[in-house]
Amino acid sequence: MPTKSKQECVIRNLAVQPRGRLTSNICENLVRELVKHLLYMRNQIPGLFEDLDWQVQEYEHQRELQAEKARLAQLQLEADSMQNADLQPGVLKPTQKKKRRLQTSQKRLLKFMQTANSLLDNISADLFTKQPTHLLLAFGPTASRPSEVYSLAFPAVEHCLMAAPQKAMDDVARRLIRTLVMSTQDMPDGKASAGPTKMFLLVHGHFEDNCIPDGFLFKRGFQIRMKKGMQVHMDLTGAVQDQTRAPNFIDPASGEQGLSWYQCKIVLKGLRSPGSNEVDRTG
Repeated sequence: MPTKSKQECVIRNLAVQPRGRLTSNICENLVRELVKHLLYMRNQIPGLFEDLDWQVQEYEHQRELQAEKARLAQLQLEADSMQNADLQPGVLKPTQKKKRRLQTSQKRLLKFMQTANSLLDNISADLFTKQPTHLLLAFGPTASRPSEVYSLAFPAVEHCLMAAPQKAMDDVARRLIRTLVMSTQDMPDGKASAGPTKMFLLVHGHFEDNCIPDGFLFKRGFQIRMKKGMQVHMDLTGAVQDQTRAPNFIDPASGEQGLSWYQCKIVLKGLRSPGSNEVDRTG
């Protein structure tokens, strides 16, 4: 891994041309998969998102089984107590209800996944029917001063009542993620990979007051101020970008008229690894 530069912000602009037309459903799936990928690759979760989701489902399934088992045991205990009371009047066994508590790591995982899935719910097909020009994922202590930035530039997005086949949507997402991985291998690690930090989701575009995307709030006067760190900008229009500077939408001097920033209400904090259970990513 190259030595981290201390001079300036490292910028990489990628031109990604999706095959076929870009629909709102494809954009929804694309951004969701990108979020899951970045959470894992930037060391914000201890395993693949799908694996953590499976763990949560297993926790909930086991809790349901335990609750049913406890209910049946309570009914049996009450029946035995009533029988003993008939045989020995005045004697009634006290019923005790034991509640099994979750471990701290399980609580953290359940809370994280609930928040993460709520954020993913805000990345909907309806969001892209409003024609945002850009979507931004910022990792760091604040949205305006992040340590790492990943952005997507969108062309005009078509709205289709019928969703595209899942295979077609997954192909577009895989192509983007493959391009991202192959094109950033020589970039230095940013601060986000050092441990859990916050992830902010923002969209850039022109929305009427009554058409602000669900789950987002207007971000007045928002600007990205980065002297250090890394920026990766993916242009889905296929246009070739200057590698030496950030795109216009992120440059405070650009002053694009009529476009504003909107930030997702949900801010996701990275999940701390449970120590010895951390997934080895070197293989």
